Amino acid sequence: MKTTFLVTFFVFVALCLCGCSRRIVFTEDIREQLEGSGIELTEIQFYTSENIEIKKTVSESERTIERGKIKEGSQTLRETIVFTGGFKSLGGLCKDWKDDALGIYFEEGDERKRLPFIRNQNGHYSYYSSTNYVSYDGTGYFIQKGNGALLLIDKRVTSKLKTKRRKVKGLYL
Repeated sequence: MKTTFLVTFFVFVALCLCGCSRRIVFTEDIREQLEGSGIELTEIQFYTSENIEIKKTVSESERTIERGKIKEGSQTLRETIVFTGGFKSLGGLCKDWKDDALGIYFEEGDERKRLPFIRNQNGHYSYYSSTNYVSYDGTGYFIQKGNGALLLIDKRVTSKLKTKRRKVKGLYL
């Protein structure tokens, strides 16, 4: 009896959390509506649907002198950069764009610190690389997680859209 109650309780809480999401997928339709209403892309806070993790590995040879002898060795440097997505997503800003792509920045810097989000065939903007390789901060990284992550915006942004609605009475004889 207790187990059934606990399972029901946790299912109810999970459904409530999923239904209360304040973020929606950023689509081409929403972009056109925002631009048509005079809202600039630079005025919108962007998020990602999931974590994006990029990684690089660099091997370095080094020579050191210890006790009068030359020692050669190698050192491997691994660097991972994580862009938190999902429920606790980092906020990003759009600083540059083209017809089918947005450059989103999650930290200060020039164009080398942007993540490209490309419009897919569904009209959604996603972080995608067919080669699983991306350039970030002037260095090449492999995408470990998040290839295909969607771009999200706060649902309240769409309430700023100007829409006109009227009811047609019809024509009668």
